[in-house]
Amino acid sequence: MLLAYFIYAHPWSLGLKRPIIKVKVAGGSIAVISDLHLRDARSKVNPAINEFILNMNVKYVIIAGDLFDRYHRGFDQRRLHLILASTLGDLCKMGANVYYVVSSSSHDPIPPKDFIKFPCYGGEMLVAKGVLALEAEGLTLYVTHGDYASRNGFLARLIERVASALGQRLLLERRVKKALGIPQDSWLVMGHTHLPGVDYRRRVANCGAWQPHLFVKASKTLILFKDCKRPLLLSFTA
Repeated sequence: MLLAYFIYAHPWSLGLKRPIIKVKVAGGSIAVISDLHLRDARSKVNPAINEFILNMNVKYVIIAGDLFDRYHRGFDQRRLHLILASTLGDLCKMGANVYYVVSSSSHDPIPPKDFIKFPCYGGEMLVAKGVLALEAEGLTLYVTHGDYASRNGFLARLIERVASALGQRLLLERRVKKALGIPQDSWLVMGHTHLPGVDYRRRVANCGAWQPHLFVKASKTLILFKDCKRPLLLSFTA
């Protein structure tokens, strides 16, 4: 029973691969945000995020999963388009292109295809299952939600905290990067654990969360690759 649960909770242990969706874009600043856990399509992104995207002229906003909290069911392409235009349309109106990498285990909608592209108020919106690999001006950035390391978010967070106490920060991020065969000189950013951090030597990062959950406060953080350069972990808790 324990072995069966381990295999279910940690799909990388069987070598199960996530689809990797590769996209090439022009230069510009990239923001990666995760775990907003919005209630439904009528909910709006935190105003602090919108203000930051506008003021910093961010060209690409990547949502690394758990955008919603209660939408983990199948949606056809038209319905998914309407939901995302309602929820994320303001970001597109600010001149950003929005790329949404859905979580596979819970919370997020289940798209009908691995990769979908929508027009969005003059920009574009992409929805991807698995992993998004973004190539831009010498930067190769892989983004996934993180449930590939451990489907259960509480368990993932517990593993991360124990590993950190033992001097192994961002252990799950490093595990996912290795399991997916991501080159060492590329960056991996994920969410899921709600625990933000950056390891510049190993080029892995976690962008934290915007809602509290099971004994962990909302970090209200994001990862910014300003002009495709060295990433920054920014906090909006003030």
